[in-house]
Amino acid sequence: MLTRGTQNCAYPMEHDPKLIAYVAARCDVLGTQELRHRNNSPIDIRPLLPAGWGTDQDASSGTRSATSISWNRRSVRTKRKFGLRALMTKVQLKLGRRIQLRDFDEVITIDPKTGARCHEIAVHLPLKSTGVQGAALRRLKRRINHLRRFRPKHSWCVYTDANMDIDELARYLGGKAVGGGRGRQIVGLVMSKNMRHLRATVDHHVDHGEHWTDHPFVIVASEATGRRKG
Repeated sequence: MLTRGTQNCAYPMEHDPKLIAYVAARCDVLGTQELRHRNNSPIDIRPLLPAGWGTDQDASSGTRSATSISWNRRSVRTKRKFGLRALMTKVQLKLGRRIQLRDFDEVITIDPKTGARCHEIAVHLPLKSTGVQGAALRRLKRRINHLRRFRPKHSWCVYTDANMDIDELARYLGGKAVGGGRGRQIVGLVMSKNMRHLRATVDHHVDHGEHWTDHPFVIVASEATGRRKG
């Protein structure tokens, strides 16, 4: 049983760099969105993580550092790091409201206790008002459908600020969701149906007086059941 967490950082790091360490201390795998400064300069997640953690992050720019997958090497092994891949094409972006290029990150993890493989995918979907949310959703679904076809014994988990109801996203992808948010639940995890989860935590930080971000973090104790050698 591994604990997975997701956090939209929403530019808090210049005010309190403890956010990542706070969330990472409570999970085994962490997915991030908006991990960059307000001026769009990148934030390197490595010095913010607890000792013994690994990460798949491109900190070459703020656009690329925003989305990442990190893991606790003491409790998780990795099979493959895919790196960032484009969520939308430049042509699609020109057809919609001006927003930055967005990518999704993917890492295959292995639970050492069970051998279960899971495709951990971090993504920040654009707002519907941008005109490109549909294109981004279709790209994400193509990846999930690819995994169903070619890696049917693997599990998958999407760490996301969906900018849409997380349950609606889960139905679209054919998974199940655990989410949080003030009003609509837009931040959370969407998991393949062959995963099971025991408990979830949604925290807005309000009890800690830190006011790091207006986005909650969501942590889920979950188990990937899919296995495949190689």
